Amino acid sequence: MLVYAVVSPSVFDAEHFEQPGYRDQVALFFRGLRSNAVLLLDPGATLLDDIESTVAKLPIKFRQELEIRMTDLRKSIKQKQPIFNVVKLDSSKCSIAPNQSMIKRCTTVAIAASPDAVFLSGDEIEEAKSNGKSLPMVRMGEYSRTEFEELRRYFMEDLPPVDQLDPVVFDDLIIRVTRFSVWIRVYDKQIGKGSSVSNFRRGIQRILELWQANAHFHPEQVEIITAECEHFAESESDYAAEQKRNRIRECNERVRTLLANPLRSALSVTVKISIKQDCDRIFHARHLQTQTVAVLVDRGFDLQNDRGDLRRNFLKVDLGSQCHLKECRGLADSDCE
Repeated sequence: MLVYAVVSPSVFDAEHFEQPGYRDQVALFFRGLRSNAVLLLDPGATLLDDIESTVAKLPIKFRQELEIRMTDLRKSIKQKQPIFNVVKLDSSKCSIAPNQSMIKRCTTVAIAASPDAVFLSGDEIEEAKSNGKSLPMVRMGEYSRTEFEELRRYFMEDLPPVDQLDPVVFDDLIIRVTRFSVWIRVYDKQIGKGSSVSNFRRGIQRILELWQANAHFHPEQVEIITAECEHFAESESDYAAEQKRNRIRECNERVRTLLANPLRSALSVTVKISIKQDCDRIFHARHLQTQTVAVLVDRGFDLQNDRGDLRRNFLKVDLGSQCHLKECRGLADSDCE
């Protein structure tokens, strides 16, 4: 789903932009960042500081658009709601010494985070190789032909149904989505019906266990957001409405007893259940949301059968869903407790 990159500031040196097509390769890289690529930075974001400094020295014909991209990257870090996908590593897992060389900083980040590509200048690649570094090092000028871009496009355009994936590949997709997030949100309206709750629990627990086992940061909370099992009509009698409230209470209790409580017992993260009143019926699509991405889970979180085999389902990065998901979280909580 997501691909990860470390980028040396040296790839933005002016001499590279004089090469035919280099500017276009850089533009393709940033297009990927607006999609499903993630830029990895050291804990203090000194790599980004140096990228900005290097871009500022470019001739205006090259730097104008890039300075806009730098502003967006800074905004992403400040808001923690990425316009671009960008992650600062945990200082406890990535230690950058003062006055460390540029190549050393890049390789330190790469060793701590295992990216899909480390974009370096030719000299830096040779230096890293001479120091025995075994990393996926590539040149920015070859971006469109890299395995990194091929994998990024595969995840966006050609990913098959999950039941056609090797389970190891499916698990890797989930790890890619979750590993740099301290929280996870699960959106599935069907959970609120209170039926097949154990099936939802199996799918959600698989995701959360992968997150916990591979998380770069300490996992803090998962919130499961669903909706009441029935809607109220304005024309309903008091008796019908009360009967409906009783049914909603029963379903809500099943969700809390059969989903939330077992997850709390099995996991070391905080599990929050939010059951919403969806009077305008805006809540339908199912999503998995992390700090870096929202993924459409087409048929919901009943992901596997009793044997553990993956069911027919589709995972898609959903770039336009953030406002919708915020609206779903803003719905009134169920008052049928």
